[in-house]
Formats: sequence, structure tokens, C-alpha cells
Amino acid sequence: MSLDYSAQVTEVMEATKTLTDEVPVEGPGITLALEDGVYQDLSHGDYHAMVERLSHSGAVRLVPPSCPAKFRWWQDQQTAGDGEHTSALDVGQAVHTLVFGAGPQIEIVDTGHGRTAKATKEAMRKVWAAGGTPLTPGEQAQATMLAAAVHADQTVRSLLAQGEPETSFLWHDQIGQVPCRGRADWITHTRDGRTVIVDLKTALDASPAGFGRASANLGYAQQADFYGRGLRALGLAGGDVAFVLIAVEKTEPYLVGVYELDHDALVAGRVLNDMAIATWAQCVREDRWPGYTQGIEPLALPYWYTRPLIETGA
Repeated sequence: MSLDYSAQVTEVMEATKTLTDEVPVEGPGITLALEDGVYQDLSHGDYHAMVERLSHSGAVRLVPPSCPAKFRWWQDQQTAGDGEHTSALDVGQAVHTLVFGAGPQIEIVDTGHGRTAKATKEAMRKVWAAGGTPLTPGEQAQATMLAAAVHADQTVRSLLAQGEPETSFLWHDQIGQVPCRGRADWITHTRDGRTVIVDLKTALDASPAGFGRASANLGYAQQADFYGRGLRALGLAGGDVAFVLIAVEKTEPYLVGVYELDHDALVAGRVLNDMAIATWAQCVREDRWPGYTQGIEPLALPYWYTRPLIETGA
């Protein structure tokens, strides 16, 4: 059974149809720290602190199966400096730094105890507060092996032969002039001038089937469209922007897969982002962030559960 968001998109777009290119979204706390444009020297911390602009991570949290209330809670955690810090996230960030040669500085925290020990936590908090990425010695070894596997891939080497790392770009979307932000791991161009956005992901399964499922669950199609629409809004790319994902498995033998999202994935990402951006605009204007339901809504149980019972009782 396929998901149909068309009715929800239409409803939200109708609610925001008064928003035009000449009337930017206004609401509580909307003050932009930087003007629209491209920034090569924006730090990791400064980029993520711009919560007044919608990011692709936020867009994913605004649409089903998530909801605006979950987005607002997540954003409040980011604003308060209580963003999530886990071994997997820190190792992933370290792999980015090692592969692209840019990003937060890696700091080794060796207290002689594990990550969950009090002394380790306190030492890591200091590194996070300074904008760095703390790793235990074991995590450093893992990150180094993952980065080496990525660099050993011939396709990856070709993609990274030329380009720019950690490019931040800020723009106002055509839907309601919503302020948005994106940060590409790597941007390069083909010989014929096509813009290629490269994004690195650590994964449990880098196979086409496994990583395809993960890409759907984690909103990578939305990320692809979000970044593409940002570059196009700034006049930095044409209509055909490639979004290439490098997936490296977290466990030995650290296999690598390199994938370009297809047309259907990009269309799905555009539909979901249209809905997310319009939803954000409406929520900001009304200062209201609803949860899953508004009133009583019908609940359909999974097909695999109901169909056999219905057929048996027929």
C-alpha cells in the first residue's frame, strides 16, 4: 500500500496560500542572523545554531510519520544545547571530518573508563561545548577504519577529486518565503556542468536493498530535494542536481556503497518538503505546533492483521 500525502499537501498549501514572494513569513522569534548566500567558513556549531531557519532535518520531523509537535520539541532541545550526543553520532561526525578534511576537531578522551562513566561524560561535555567531537580510543580506531574504507573506494576518489567541503547555503523558499538552510558534505560538478551534491552516511547495511530502506525511513529523499532547491534558489545550480550518497557500513569489513537517488525518490522528496515548508510557515504564523491528531480520527489497522481475519469471517 502506497502513502498518499496529496490531500494533506493541498490542505496545508491552501492554508498558506496568502503567503507570496513579497510577504516573508513572520512569527515569534524570527530574526535571521545571516543573510541568504553561500558560506564556506561557517562553523559546524554556528550553522546548527541557526534554528530560525528550517533545515532538512527539521523538514523530515514536520511530516508523517512525525508531526509539528515533535519537531518543536526537537528544535527546543537544539536551542537549549541539549542536542543528542551518542557514540554513533560522534563516530559519524568524526568520519566526516576524516573523509572531507573539514569539520569539528576530533578530541580523544581517554579516562580509562567507558563513555558512560562520569569522568568520561564530563570530559566529553567540555569538548562538545568547545565545538569539537570527542571520541574514546576505541571509537577513534573505528572512525579511522571507516574513513580509510571510504577513501579506498575508486568511485569515491573520483567524486572527491575536485570540489568544496562543508558548504553552507541559506535561502528563502518560494513557498511563503520560508527561511531555510542547508550544509552539503561536498559539492562538485561534472564535466558538462551538472551540480553534484555528495553526502556521506554511516550505515548498518550499505547494500542497495538495506540502504534503500534506511534512506526511506531517514528522509534522505527530502534531504536531496531540500539541498537542490536551496542551490537553485541561489542561482548556483540548474534544474538537474544530482544527489549522491556514500554509505559505509559500521562493522567489518566496512563495505562501501555509492548511490544516486532516482527520479521517483526526488519527486517524493519534493512533495514531502512542500508539505513540510508550508506546515512550518503555518505553525510559525499561528504559533501553534499540533501533534498527531486534532479531534477524533479514524484508525486503520495494518493490512496483514485485518485481511486474513476478514477473509476467514467472510
